[in-house]
Amino acid sequence: LCAQVTYAVAAAKNAYIVPNFTTRQQLQRSSISSLQPLFARFPRNTSLTFHLACVYADIREVSASLTLIRRVLNINPRSQSGWFLYILLLSSQKNYGDTMKSIDHALQFAVGYFRCLLELLKACILSHTGQH
Repeated sequence: LCAQVTYAVAAAKNAYIVPNFTTRQQLQRSSISSLQPLFARFPRNTSLTFHLACVYADIREVSASLTLIRRVLNINPRSQSGWFLYILLLSSQKNYGDTMKSIDHALQFAVGYFRCLLELLKACILSHTGQH
């Protein structure tokens, strides 16, 4: 399991250092092909589910990514990386009401750098929507 996940994550990360779009897509598809069967076998593995959600977010499959990241948050409601991806996906859809609710929820337990990122996102959204 660990080797398969490591390969899939490495393929997804390497997709951003390759010189052309076709190779990037191949690496992303390879990552999904490796992660999907593992996810089917281990649907409660939050790390695996998170990585699959990230790849779907990378290829702009926002609906699939949201479904997966919600699963992560249902299993681990304090997942900082899960909340961050969820908030980014909501904001990418310009769903600012739910984004702000999610930020406020995550701020209840956020610490350190994650808290700073959430505060920055909140300020940016408030500024963007004219709610200073």
